[in-house]
Amino acid sequence: MVGVEELPANITNYIPESVLHNIDFLITMLQALGIIILAYLVFNVISLIMQRKRLKELKEINQRLIRIEKKLKISKN
Repeated sequence: MVGVEELPANITNYIPESVLHNIDFLITMLQALGIIILAYLVFNVISLIMQRKRLKELKEINQRLIRIEKKLKISKN
């Protein structure tokens, strides 16, 4: 096995152009995939925050509705 110290400084001179093109394409695709995953995570975090706010509002509305129902029951009796 060749150590890192033994590799030539400019190894790209020894690698065929087609291989370099394929590696460059692979790196570009991985970067695009990383951006897509990052955008997906940001979207999910924002969605989670909004969903929690909506759930909190629904709980408050439900509590108010229960209080109104109790008052209506009291007033009927």
